[in-house]
Amino acid sequence: MTATHPAPPISEIARRLDQAERKGIAINQFGDVLSLDAAYEVQTELRDLRLARGEHLTGAKLGFTSEAKMAQMGVKEVIVGFLTSTMEVHNGDRLRLDGSVHPRVEPEVAFRFGQAVPPDASEEQIIASVDAVAPALEIIDSRYLNFSFSLGQSLRPGRVGYLYGRSCRPDGNTACRRIHHRNRDHFGYPR
Repeated sequence: MTATHPAPPISEIARRLDQAERKGIAINQFGDVLSLDAAYEVQTELRDLRLARGEHLTGAKLGFTSEAKMAQMGVKEVIVGFLTSTMEVHNGDRLRLDGSVHPRVEPEVAFRFGQAVPPDASEEQIIASVDAVAPALEIIDSRYLNFSFSLGQSLRPGRVGYLYGRSCRPDGNTACRRIHHRNRDHFGYPR
């Protein structure tokens, strides 16, 4: 039987992840199991550390948005992360990978909301709140050795960056439909 090790306190996990990210080093996971609730607490601490250094929030990042990925990870709902000003890669900038441990790039679709969306909003209200859509890339980099982590540890695995292309209004615009279909065709999404 394998012994389980409890995770250190939330503030200690956040401090060590923040230091590992800033130094560009890989670290061991924290205990055998980090619950999703504890992971959100760690993420809040990490966000607060970034804001204290002068960063500002620029958006949210959703994870496990497909039913297949949810089933693979054993979750029943989307997870939510944060994006800050220092994470954005501006058009024409060079993406620096020094200090990265396991960099990966994932294709995404970015949605800009023109109004606040209440927590209990219907699907129709959420869709109506979107005022722009754009193709995007997310740059992830796990801080954990061997790119291995549990569900809770996947919530904030390491340095994140993002960039996005030209946006369009989702009002039946031909360019928006083309973005949607090109991404589906290119990345093998079913029709």
